[in-house]
This record gives sequence, C-alpha cells and structure tokens, in this order.
Amino acid sequence: MWEGCRRFSRLPPFVVSLGIRLLGAKLPERIGLVRCASIAAVSVAAGLVVLSVATSSAGLISGAAILSLGIAFTFPSLSAMALSSLTDQTERASLIGSFGMFFEVGAGLGGFLIGPVAVAPDCRQRSESQPLRPCWR
Repeated sequence: MWEGCRRFSRLPPFVVSLGIRLLGAKLPERIGLVRCASIAAVSVAAGLVVLSVATSSAGLISGAAILSLGIAFTFPSLSAMALSSLTDQTERASLIGSFGMFFEVGAGLGGFLIGPVAVAPDCRQRSESQPLRPCWR
C-alpha cells in the first residue's frame, strides 16, 4: 500500500483539481450555484470518508480523486455566490481577492491544524516497535 501511495504522491493533486476547474468552469452556471456547492460539499465529505477507511493504494487514489472533484467545484461555486451578493461593483476586485486569499489560507492551514487530530488515534494504538509509516516517506 505504501509503495503505491509514494508513486501517486508524485502526481500533485492540484493538477487534477486545476484540470477539473478548467473543464467544468461553466458547470455552476448550468446547474445552479447552490446545487453545485452542495454537490461539491458532499463530494469532499465522501472523499474524506473513503480516504479514512482506505486500506489499499486503489482506495487512497479513489478517495483523493473524489476529494479533488469536490474541491475543484467548491471555489467557483462559493466565489460566484459571494459575487452575486455584491451590491457595489467597484468592490469586485477586493471581494475576489479577499475570498480567494481566505479560501486558500484555510485550505493550506487546515491540513496542518487537523493533522495531529487525524493521527492521534493511530498513535495511541501503535507501540514503539510499530512506528507510523506516512506515505510521504
């Protein structure tokens, strides 16, 4: 399992997310912003569940793909929803900049902040003879 994880980690997940963002850029407009954001949230949750119960490389790759799909559609949907509530169009650039910054900071820091919580149960179950084997090693 860990060897497959190492191989997959060489392909950055942001490439998958970027491709989906480019190919599905008009999807939020076609199906509606709220519906697209809801589908994206469900996809993110499903991807995280699959990742948490994965016991093989295929499970990790599937979970990452489902998670990437949800993340790719979250930003366009939520940013369009924020723009639709804007009354003064002169503040459009400030809104997009602020929204994008906080979205990316939240995505970037979220993993670091939740990481210790995610590995805590596994750390308690393992002994010193069985150290943790993260997939990035």
